Amino acid sequence: MYEINPICNNDQLMVIMKKKIRTNATESTFAIKKAADSMLGAEFNVFCAMNDLTHVAYAENFCQHKKGNVICFAYKI
Repeated sequence: MYEINPICNNDQLMVIMKKKIRTNATESTFAIKKAADSMLGAEFNVFCAMNDLTHVAYAENFCQHKKGNVICFAYKI
């Protein structure tokens, strides 16, 4: 049986997020959005916050990652 990862179901998106999260949530949002759209060939929604993030989403591709105090969630509907 296949187990679903509730944090990330797209390894390429995780690589992008690990590289693009910066110390500022706003800069991270735009950096991830630009890279994901370009490298994955699709429109992604991205939001980042400092320290904590609560969200509910139904998405085809998604990933959440935290680096330092910045946590981001990116998804494609």
